[in-house]
Amino acid sequence: MPLDPFNLSIQRVAIIATAAAIVACSVIAPVNLHGQAKTGTPLGSVVSPAHSPTPSDQDVAQAVKEIAAIGSCGSFIWTWSNGDPEYQLLQTLTTLFREVGLKVFLQIAPTGIGSPAPPNGLPKTFTDPLTQAQYLNDAARLAALHPDYLNLGAEINLMYYLEPAEFNAFIPLYQQAYAIVKQTSPQTQVGVSYHLDLFFGYNEFNVPALLGPQDFIGFTTYPAWTVYKGVYPAPDQIALAYYDRLRIVFPTQPIVFAEVGWPSGGLSNLSDQNKYMAALPQYMAKTQPALVIWVMEHDVDNFHVSELSQAQINILLGFNVDPTELFNELNSMGMLVWDGPPKPAWVTASGLVFAAPLSVP
Repeated sequence: MPLDPFNLSIQRVAIIATAAAIVACSVIAPVNLHGQAKTGTPLGSVVSPAHSPTPSDQDVAQAVKEIAAIGSCGSFIWTWSNGDPEYQLLQTLTTLFREVGLKVFLQIAPTGIGSPAPPNGLPKTFTDPLTQAQYLNDAARLAALHPDYLNLGAEINLMYYLEPAEFNAFIPLYQQAYAIVKQTSPQTQVGVSYHLDLFFGYNEFNVPALLGPQDFIGFTTYPAWTVYKGVYPAPDQIALAYYDRLRIVFPTQPIVFAEVGWPSGGLSNLSDQNKYMAALPQYMAKTQPALVIWVMEHDVDNFHVSELSQAQINILLGFNVDPTELFNELNSMGMLVWDGPPKPAWVTASGLVFAAPLSVP
């Protein structure tokens, strides 16, 4: 359903006003911003500083401290098509993560909604030798940073679903990249991530075995649609089987949630986002993941429908997804608002207690 821009602007003002009130309340003001990362928790976050996509150096440093205040792991997703500038940012973030004791989880997204998306104007196919060489070179560069975890293909089953020929070309490429990473950084845990709803919705249980060696099985999860499409009654009333089923398919492998998100905009609100955050330990109790990475630290202003091609819009419409609604939700996945203050979900995240991982690499 199309969104009303006027109502959205009112909602945005309400979010900022509520967050400002939170900061003013000493009971739930930000804590531990000068300390080291938490231990004994799988929780972490992809870094997205205040004022993204144009944060200051101070915003970036503050963002790393904010992750340390709620979790044990910092992450960043390299949009491969953005090339060297984002790799340089990865280098900086890796150093900052380690300064505060955060584990480092680097991720690369080599596709855009399932299609190969290389940098530098290279052919958009994994069958091209130049594109293959760039991917392997970038895998080696990521390995040189010696991350604790490395995701070599974010939501790679989108490509399996939408462009199976490209996925088949990616299989040997991934296997070469895995070997390259292990040669350079043998302690790094290497794998890919799968879109959870696509994985189960289309019974893609064979895909991990097709791909080859993976030290962890990664998933992304954005279950807000299950509530707003009427499958479940509330964010804290999702059936436990929604996540428990992972252990039926993968009974012993380490599981990583590479992206976990619930918006506060679009069809959602601050309260719903906070309910889902508070329910995460319950939802993850049987899965016992090694990592639970919230997808966005601060809200961003990165996602705009005007940047999509008609083909990409058609793909989203084919999934019965309204692009405008989707992008408003994607921009509001943060635990803190765009210009700094925390939402209730950030405060809740700082106190979450999870079951110990089933297997810690």
